[in-house]
Amino acid sequence: AKLRCLKGIDTTSAMTVHVEIADFTRFPTAKAFMAYVGLTPSESSSGEKISRSSITKQGNSTVRSTLVECANALVKGTIGLKSKRVKAR
Repeated sequence: AKLRCLKGIDTTSAMTVHVEIADFTRFPTAKAFMAYVGLTPSESSSGEKISRSSITKQGNSTVRSTLVECANALVKGTIGLKSKRVKAR
């Protein structure tokens, strides 16, 4: 029920995430949850040089794709329209 409080997440998406994750208490932090889902940036290091690139795409692909679709819907919806109007000023 708490997932529905987040903008961009509809009932179907919330149910999908809830069924796939089941027990959210196993993740001590949001960072741990995002790492499990695979929405953390990948990192390559060699010596002192560290380069970061796109998301790792490791973990639960169903939850990851659901959350990405929710974010895309949110950006294309009212928040996206508002940011376009602000940018046009």
